[in-house]
Amino acid sequence: MAMTFPPNSTALYQDKPVTVSCYTPDGVQIEKDGELLTVSESELMPTGMTTPLPELAVSIRQREAVTLLIANNAGGVGKTSITVALAHQLSLWGLRVAVLDFDPQANATTFSGVLRQIEPDETFDRMVRNPGAVFPDLISVHGYELLPASAVLRQTSRDLARLDDYTLLIPHMTDLKERYDLVLIDCGPSLDPLAMTGAMAADYVVTPSSTSVKGVDGFGGVAEFVTEINALGNPDLQICLYIPTLHTKRTKAEAEAHAAMVANLPAHLLAMPILRNQKWVDATRQGQPVTLHAPKSAAAQQVERLARELITAIGWDGDHDG
Repeated sequence: MAMTFPPNSTALYQDKPVTVSCYTPDGVQIEKDGELLTVSESELMPTGMTTPLPELAVSIRQREAVTLLIANNAGGVGKTSITVALAHQLSLWGLRVAVLDFDPQANATTFSGVLRQIEPDETFDRMVRNPGAVFPDLISVHGYELLPASAVLRQTSRDLARLDDYTLLIPHMTDLKERYDLVLIDCGPSLDPLAMTGAMAADYVVTPSSTSVKGVDGFGGVAEFVTEINALGNPDLQICLYIPTLHTKRTKAEAEAHAAMVANLPAHLLAMPILRNQKWVDATRQGQPVTLHAPKSAAAQQVERLARELITAIGWDGDHDG
């Protein structure tokens, strides 16, 4: 397994710099305040991003905006919880973020605390029924803006398949990219016509998946989906980040699944695991991103780390050519 933090390197632990000593079967040994501690690798954060975040936000606004499709072909992997948490975290850093809910289950909508009835005209369904219509207004919530969803998108997906046209979002991307630094498209737990429509307009794909055999297979399914979209008319679309989720390190099967991810995926595309944590469940019940619901929790710290990894993955920190 590749070492994210080589011996004698510096990492952040509980927001303070520490020196990494070595890896052990139980975790990573660090030196903190003159004492040696063994901690989980997921508790450490890299220190490579040296640009102060307010300055980074200014720098990002001078670059072309980016659209990300957050996708997997299985449900229950924490995809939408991660999407809204990233949107909130990045908005805290001064970025203008939009979340487009392309899931008929409307999880990004409810997880953002929007519980009222959503009319079809407020959703992407408007653009399918009337491609010449003005794009729906987004809802301001928790520092980011949201295109809500409802169950009407089930019919929308069927209509897209009947039309065999997955380009209906593309004409609106110029305006969206002028208004936002980052557009996150959260699709349902299947690579359906709505996901295809989002993918045709996206720059990159981010794919969360559980650390399980099913999760490993899920990563492969998304890679095949991207290849299909490349052939369909978006040749530049690529996966920029794989995110292992629901990680506990408690079972041999889980350890083997994560090891398979490490062995088979490029290191610069694989994020550090997001650990299973009750705070994620509590946050969704409250209709809040976990970074708002429990900002000092381990879950929120992992989202901050993930946001930094994402910034690197899409080249916004200047260290990656995208």
